[in-house]
Order: sequence, then structure tokens, then C-alpha cells
Amino acid sequence: MGARGGRSARSLRAGRGAPLGEPHIEFTFSAQAESVRPLARHFFEEHITPEVRARMHFSWDGHDPVIQRKLAEAGLLFPSWPREYGGRNADPWQASVIREEFMRAGWTTHAIGTTGMVADTVLAFGSEELKREVLPRISRGEATCALGYSEPGSGSDVAAAQTRAVRDGDHWVIDGQKMFTSGAHLAQYVFLLTRTDPRAAKHKGLTMFLVPLDTPGIEVQPIETLSDERTNATYYAGVRVPDRYRVGPVDGGWSVLHHALDLEHGGGGGGSGAEHRKLAEAAAAWARRSGRWSDPRTRERLGFVAARAEISRLLGISSFWSRVTRRSPRGEGAMSKLFVAEAWIEDAADMMDLCAPDSILKTGAPGAVGGGEVEFAYRHSTALSIYGGSSEIMRSIIAQEALGMPRSRS
Repeated sequence: MGARGGRSARSLRAGRGAPLGEPHIEFTFSAQAESVRPLARHFFEEHITPEVRARMHFSWDGHDPVIQRKLAEAGLLFPSWPREYGGRNADPWQASVIREEFMRAGWTTHAIGTTGMVADTVLAFGSEELKREVLPRISRGEATCALGYSEPGSGSDVAAAQTRAVRDGDHWVIDGQKMFTSGAHLAQYVFLLTRTDPRAAKHKGLTMFLVPLDTPGIEVQPIETLSDERTNATYYAGVRVPDRYRVGPVDGGWSVLHHALDLEHGGGGGGSGAEHRKLAEAAAAWARRSGRWSDPRTRERLGFVAARAEISRLLGISSFWSRVTRRSPRGEGAMSKLFVAEAWIEDAADMMDLCAPDSILKTGAPGAVGGGEVEFAYRHSTALSIYGGSSEIMRSIIAQEALGMPRSRS
């Protein structure tokens, strides 16, 4: 138990509040960070034509490989990467401004976000040979990555993975099954969690691989969802993978995966809560147009949603700031993820009720609230409490890392 976590736990047991000790955080972007905003905004104004917008989909199915390559050419795909790997050496805050413009344009970041997270982990743990092979393809917009964590018997408890990888000379033979491998039908690689020592403790004996999805023995089966998104079940039968695709040490996969999860939970700064803000704006516009704005209770409900959307944005920036400054995060990423997910779910349901019956109309239907924004939020919000780590997992992380409480799961 860390010193800070221990003090927090003792304070709580004594009936006092936990010491926060938050330093000053600047929630606005500097002039240097803002300098890249015109470039990003102009890119989307030029390339997101009405024809492209009609094909846009808030999921992996919205991935457009042509625009992905154009983003790479403009230096906007992974701007914070080193130049030798195709980036522009942008500082993290400039990258956050660019992400904010992605969200403002309504451009799906599923493929980019997942691929960037995996690539950053390869940068940190991969061999030079793997970096030289994979990162240039990713930086040019020619390759994307899916995540192979969850399994049918474990879900968010990813450390319980049973997919086996057995050493065979300079190769590994992988057998098993993964669930919710979103994007596997479009991606070129899967970032795969495997068990290499079945006798080791649960969080030991795990090893990560970046497996090319065209390797013989891999099968991808679609899973359609209520939120109009396709995810996948992936099957691995005698898949032979060269050792060069291993990411990090043998049996040291938990630390590699933890790094990737920290990136995922840390958010993207100004992009956090963007869909929540769209929900609030769409409902407010509907209230003014329908005459409901004059009702004090309606304005109260709308104000509550707008306030929580702003809190989501600020929590995202706070978490991002902790990661960028390399300050011990103490669960900030989990706090942000938990609040954003739970608040969006509750507020989407409330706005569905407030704006009924127009709120049930989907995008493209005449009279749809905000062009279908409320209906979209209602269908998509629930999944946010599951992917990237369930809300229960986030609460456990907060308890352990921020409050110094004992582990709640074996």
C-alpha cells in the first residue's frame, strides 16, 4: 500500500475525508497547443464531404482507410509520435487539441484510438525489429489494430485469460477464443493476451503478442449488437506466430497490458465527454424549438445534463494531465471513465424521456432530435460502462489506487 493510499485509508476508517492534495491544473490549452487547431479543423472541413458524412458510423464500421491515409499525410494521425516513426513530435497538448477537432467533426476515433494505444505500447515494450516492421505501416495509415483481451468465461476480468501460447522454437503456437474483438474484420493486427504459464498465479504467466490477422488458423465471426455496431468473436487454432511479434517479456504480459489499459483509461484530454455535450446541446435545441424551454423543470434537467457533460470534459483533462506530467495518477483515469460512462447512461435515458416521442427517431428520420443524437446516445451509452473496463472494475481500481483499500478480486 502506497504512503498516500495508506493515509487515505486510515483517514476514511477514522471517519474523516480522504486527503485530495490536488495541485493546480490548467484546464485551457496554451497558445502553442492551439496553434495546430486551424490545421486540424481545415482538414475536416475539406475532407468530410456530405458523401463521406453519409457513410460515417460511430463504430469501427465508420473506419475510412482513404481518409486514414490522408490524416497520416497531413501529420494528424499520430501527431505525438517521433518523426522517425511517422509522427510530427507534437507535444501531448497539441495532440489533445487535434483529438478535440476529431470529436467536433463527428469523426469516429475507434480505429485510430485503439491503434494508437497499441502502437504506443509497442513503442514502449516492443523490440526494434517489431517497431521497424509495424510502426511505419501504422503511421502511414496502412494498418490498424484490434484488441484481443476478453474471453467467453472472463469478460472484463482479463487476467483470467485462458488462450494458450506454447513455445515451439522461434515460434509460438496459439490456441483459444476471444470475445468482443471489435474491428478484427477490418484490422491488420490483433493485440493478443495469452497465457504462457498455466501453473502461475492469475496475474503471472501472461504474455502479449501483436498477431497479424492474416495468419493461418485465425477465424473472425461477427456479433451484431443493439447499438448498431458490429463486434466479433475470434478463434485461434494452431496459430503459429514468430517470436518477433511478442510485445514485452515472456510471462510479463500483465505489466504490458496495464500500460495499455492506463492509456485507454487516461482519455484524450479535450475529447472526453464530447458525445455527452452533443446530447446536451441537441436536447436544449429541441426544448427551445418545441416551446418547452419556458418550463423551469425542463431547464433544470437540461442544466443538469450540461453540467455533467462539462464535468466529464474536465475529468478527462485532469486524467490526461496526470499522465502527461507523469504524476502518480491515483486512479484518475478510472474516476474519469466511471463518471463519463455512468453519467452519459443516466442522462441519455433522461433526455430520451424529456424529448419523447421525437427522441426515439434515428438519424435521418424527419423530426429526429438533434438529427438523432438523443436516440444515438440512448443506444450507445450502455456499452461505455462495459468496454475499456466495466464500471465495477473502475470502482475496484479507484478503491485500490486512490483510497489504498485492499484488492477486491483475486
